[in-house]
Amino acid sequence: TFLTGYMCQPPSAEGGLFQAIIRDAKPPREHIEKIVQFWDTATTTKTYSDCSAMVEMWKLTNGRGYVAKVLNLRKSPSDVTDIMIHEYARAEQETGHRPTLAIEAAQAGQNYADFVRRLSGLHVYMHKLGGHGIGSGRRGPMDLADRASAAVHFFNEGIVFFPREYESWYETAVNQMRA
Repeated sequence: TFLTGYMCQPPSAEGGLFQAIIRDAKPPREHIEKIVQFWDTATTTKTYSDCSAMVEMWKLTNGRGYVAKVLNLRKSPSDVTDIMIHEYARAEQETGHRPTLAIEAAQAGQNYADFVRRLSGLHVYMHKLGGHGIGSGRRGPMDLADRASAAVHFFNEGIVFFPREYESWYETAVNQMRA
């Protein structure tokens, strides 16, 4: 919903798309094929504005995906940029793999990408939001519910899973997914 995804408000306990949230052991480094840190960035810290968010996903050699970390931040653009660079270095040190840094190609995404490139030299991929497809009769990017529907089977079938171990971000992330 707008309130949970963009306004950082507590989610409803009702949602219903994500029926199964699978938790499993953290995969060993040698099982990691690729790491992607996907960022959705905000331009202001005002309480009525969007939050910046990051999901770090590890693609594993067995075809599964591991949600390694989720951040939901209300920080200034310069602070978010510093956090992006820090999280990239942390993931690389932790796993031995260079993450792919992807920023949503909407609103301020291009400005963040340019700034991160200039500041750190890191390569940043711009990720465009998916549309509804040719012949759908619908225009523009999909809304949050449509985007969640496109990914829900990966979670419900256990293809994508969360850490079994305690992570401070887990409850908030799952509550927002379920809303």
